[in-house]
Amino acid sequence: MKLSDVLSGPEKWHKGSYFKDKHGSSICTADESQSFCLGGAICYLIYKKNLSGHEEQEAYQQVSVEVENAIKSINNCYSLPITIWNDRPERTWEDIQKVMEIAKV
Repeated sequence: MKLSDVLSGPEKWHKGSYFKDKHGSSICTADESQSFCLGGAICYLIYKKNLSGHEEQEAYQQVSVEVENAIKSINNCYSLPITIWNDRPERTWEDIQKVMEIAKV
């Protein structure tokens, strides 16, 4: 599974919270989520890999670094935390697609 499998279309992406249910309400669990912010999609991706504690942390770190590097390349050498970048008013689904394409995770 890749990040693009989790965020498979614009209806699967949102701003403002990690996870949202089918009604668009923020929720705390990835299992019931119907859409994700970029950070939430990373959490869900790692969760679905069923890794142990240490392996899970390493996988999350690896994916996050790849996504942060992709964000940095798009923003011409400055970086923002993933969640802040995702939630910026000017952020679009096309930006998310570009990051996933560059990050290849």
